[in-house]
Amino acid sequence: MFGLPVAFGTSFGCSVANFYGGLGVVDVVGGAFANFAACVLAWRIGGATVFRRFASCLSETTVITLVVGSYLPMLLDMPIEVGLLGVFLGSLVAINVLGFSLLETLYRSGVAEKMREKY
Repeated sequence: MFGLPVAFGTSFGCSVANFYGGLGVVDVVGGAFANFAACVLAWRIGGATVFRRFASCLSETTVITLVVGSYLPMLLDMPIEVGLLGVFLGSLVAINVLGFSLLETLYRSGVAEKMREKY
């Protein structure tokens, strides 16, 4: 929602976390790519209405689920359905429940508008 600085920061943070996660280069690069793409897409979709902001959260969940959920089962030797479902449920809670609630709180308090003006 807040532009390229958030996309780069989220991507970098994901790569650092996945580096220490121990699943290798595929997870470091794949997770960073998924989060960067999801953040950029959400930034482009998001906007002034609650519907657009919620749609941007759904787009993030979709991108991360499809990218990470497709390579994680190969790394962990599990069925792809389990990987997709696990990533989807985790992303749904983190992005669509907690993240969207925080985003709406920031918008309703006026903080988000001030941040959008900067970027």
